Amino acid sequence: MCRKETLLQTQDMKNQNEMYQNKKKPEINIPASVTADIVGCSESLVKQVRTGDRNATKGAGAKVAVVDDLLTIGTTALIQHIKKVVKLG
Repeated sequence: MCRKETLLQTQDMKNQNEMYQNKKKPEINIPASVTADIVGCSESLVKQVRTGDRNATKGAGAKVAVVDDLLTIGTTALIQHIKKVVKLG
């Protein structure tokens, strides 16, 4: 193996290691179908609000934004509580 290939492989491993170390904690992804069911709208509307293609300040878009926030906050709290219970056991 030539020196250039070795340097490239070393750099690639370094980049992969940095990406792993800088990796964010996994986000909670609530399915659009769950939010849509709660709000009483289409999954398409939920996806549009999430991507910013639809206004989230009034009407159904605002409801979607609020429900999404509540679901995410609630799910995060539930996960934290489960972690505590598991540590106690």
